[in-house]
Amino acid sequence: MNFNCVGCKHFCKSTICATCTNYSLFEPDKEELVSPVVNNTTIGKKFDLDKVDWTLMPWKELEEVLEVLEFGAKKYSRDNWKHIEPARYEKAAMRHLISYVTGEKVDPESGKSHLAHLMCNALFLMWNDNDSKPL
Repeated sequence: MNFNCVGCKHFCKSTICATCTNYSLFEPDKEELVSPVVNNTTIGKKFDLDKVDWTLMPWKELEEVLEVLEFGAKKYSRDNWKHIEPARYEKAAMRHLISYVTGEKVDPESGKSHLAHLMCNALFLMWNDNDSKPL
């Protein structure tokens, strides 16, 4: 049986990586944790490879999206966006996209990226597709 090291990506024939002994190893065909190892000592198992990996999120950019949401909450009211027909957000998303691709990177009213506004509009549309039950 062969294993891939989660830490250094080294391919090993044992559950302890020959290159670095500080990382867990998993079977490529099962994609599940076999035996987490730290300094050649098994410390337990956790089957979480199928869970959402929030470490992939670019948090700084997401924070600007939240700042746009705060701007909208102050301008209109909190959760006002839940009571607007989706077509309005499709149009707003397009306006922000066109502003961005034609060279205007920052929305003059909010001072935030047009892409952050676009993301908000996309989130509103996704919410409408998935939930669409006003508070």
